[in-house]
Amino acid sequence: MRRTTSGAPRFNRKEGFALIREVKKVLCTAIPPFSTAERTCALAQNGYREEEYYLVGSSNLYSRDPDTNRAVKILENAPYVNRFILRAPKDPALASGNVVVELLNPSSGMEIERMWINAYNKFLRDGDIYVGLTIKPNTLKSLKNYSQERYGCLEWPNPRPEVPFPFSKEEQERYTFGMHISHDFETGLCWDMITDLARLLRGDSADNPLRDYPNKKLVLTGWSQDVSYIRTYVNFFANAMEENIFDGYLCAGGVPALFMALNQYELLEPTDSKLGRVHHCRVPFMVVQTESDASAWNAVYGKKPDSDEPGFPYRLYEIAGGSHDTEENLLTYYREDAELQRVAATIEMPPVYNGTHVHPNDYPYEFIWNACYRNLFYWIRTGVAPRTEQRLQVDEAGRMLRDGFGNSIGGIRTCFVNYPTAHYSSGDEIHRNGVPYTRNSQTDFSAFGYVEPFSPALLKELYGSLENYRVLCREDTARQVAKGFICMEDAQALIELAALTAAQRGLE
Repeated sequence: MRRTTSGAPRFNRKEGFALIREVKKVLCTAIPPFSTAERTCALAQNGYREEEYYLVGSSNLYSRDPDTNRAVKILENAPYVNRFILRAPKDPALASGNVVVELLNPSSGMEIERMWINAYNKFLRDGDIYVGLTIKPNTLKSLKNYSQERYGCLEWPNPRPEVPFPFSKEEQERYTFGMHISHDFETGLCWDMITDLARLLRGDSADNPLRDYPNKKLVLTGWSQDVSYIRTYVNFFANAMEENIFDGYLCAGGVPALFMALNQYELLEPTDSKLGRVHHCRVPFMVVQTESDASAWNAVYGKKPDSDEPGFPYRLYEIAGGSHDTEENLLTYYREDAELQRVAATIEMPPVYNGTHVHPNDYPYEFIWNACYRNLFYWIRTGVAPRTEQRLQVDEAGRMLRDGFGNSIGGIRTCFVNYPTAHYSSGDEIHRNGVPYTRNSQTDFSAFGYVEPFSPALLKELYGSLENYRVLCREDTARQVAKGFICMEDAQALIELAALTAAQRGLE
């Protein structure tokens, strides 16, 4: 599929365009895709198909002009072979038309599809389409470790392997994602891939696996490091296009001040802190932060007022009680996947609990992600923006303000924190060498939080009985449904989970 001049990016209108030469369905049926959702989510029973495609093409390579902070093309037609995973209703007539394009998180060294895990119940229930794109070539090693037959062809070769990095190995390793670069590949080939994939999914090419699906609206989403990619993409590429390449964005769990360089040679170049934020976007832009992300890692730099201005329709939501990593989205989901666990044992940051407390944070914020995606697509399709909500409350130093139970104040809430049966912490507080963390991981890194369950005696004193507790949760959940932060279809499941959790903690 060749880009045409119609709707082409202004930043390279006169200079030719990158290419997708081939979109080829992966036919290796003996080996399922890496992290197949069929095993965990019973896709076929839910009327879904899961397919994987090779994306074969070439990308331009870009550099940041330090005077204008614009993307400048420095090299043309660097070849690549990439992949994306597709999960869609088998019958196009049963699809919602909502297309969620996730940049698969590469931070651990293998791909973790956090936004799928956080919201797949909503996607399957509503007939949404999911596309997961490999976004960083450091994960190719683990994919090939999983299956050389299936992924041996994947390559993002460095078009400038003879050029040395302008920083030392020690400087590289001190940078958070310095371990993710190599002279063997080039991370900066991703920007044209994102654009070309979006155009492919929108178009009527015979290569488009969604060609027969009507009324499509595309949202680009990602978790943690991926948010830095989205911000850079919007600032340097999407905003420079005449067309709206995506219809909306949902950034989740991002480090607010982190800027993703346009190519890996510029990884350590000094940049204006404003480049780590988005200040303009023509389409709805939603940011959803866990309690960890809202209070640590210089979070203050990423907070902007909500806006309904045409040049920047924007919402920022912060989830009370939830931590960056939780038991469900990093541990439970992958527990039964033996092949994934085999690969995980070979990477830098496997999906295991690395905290020091007995109970990792199990806050069920998947219910909130479901509502956020629904609200965003409703916003895109109708122009009706979701309501604003109070942010999590912090003191002058940015530390979280907490109630008498140790739970945070403000933010998007559920009955788990409005009628708590435990203290939910968004960060570890005991360092391995015995030096304590300050609350919320302000002085050291632990992306897992933890839970301290209340005693049965305290639960009885607070709520009297399990029956009364259920009534309180039902009333509170009705209020959250009215606000739009819990889907009506999820209300009963949330109430039952809260009651079950209370019973397990000793409330009778």
